[in-house]
Amino acid sequence: MTGQMAVGRTAAGPASGPSGVTAPAGLVVNARRGALLTAAAILDRGAAEIATAFSGLTATLDAGAWAGRAADSWAGELARTGTTIGRALAETALDCAAAAASQPEWVTLDDPRAIRPHAAFGFLRDGR
Repeated sequence: MTGQMAVGRTAAGPASGPSGVTAPAGLVVNARRGALLTAAAILDRGAAEIATAFSGLTATLDAGAWAGRAADSWAGELARTGTTIGRALAETALDCAAAAASQPEWVTLDDPRAIRPHAAFGFLRDGR
């Protein structure tokens, strides 16, 4: 998973989680929580980039790149579209962050939300 911040237990012992704290005994990082937090950060960044892009277009039009009724109409539509997209991204980021907040940072190794450790030479995956 891109943006994944930590891995679960390895043959060498527990790993640190997103908060930098070592995993409690028998627990691993919650992959679902990590994915939600990563998605929220990407969506926030996307909302900021969309706002910058639409502001640049508006500034170009305001500087005289295109004038007339058609330009005014298109600029209005452009502003509405930029606002709609930005709000959708920001609201989805908040939804992801809220969903992540409802998830525990640590889960048991058999939990479907667990990040599975990578198999290490001489050790079976998940200790089996």
